[in-house]
Amino acid sequence: MPTVLRYGSMRFQIYAGNEHEPPHVHVKLPDGHVVVILEESTRTASFRDINGSVRGNDLARMAAIVGEHFETLIAVWSYYHR
Repeated sequence: MPTVLRYGSMRFQIYAGNEHEPPHVHVKLPDGHVVVILEESTRTASFRDINGSVRGNDLARMAAIVGEHFETLIAVWSYYHR
């Protein structure tokens, strides 16, 4: 599972192999894990499977990072899954 981006303690990872739609990235934090859906039609993020102690400001920062690096994230996800 390659780490695509790293921001502070957040690691944005895309699992290679038998992943499934929709396009998404796994964000690992010291105290939690979030699956961030890459909404291709709106170029935004939505959240699924929030586990652990993930604060609201962490989610806001993730959404901003995904927006800033959307093309890179969707390109890497597509490389492994399409």
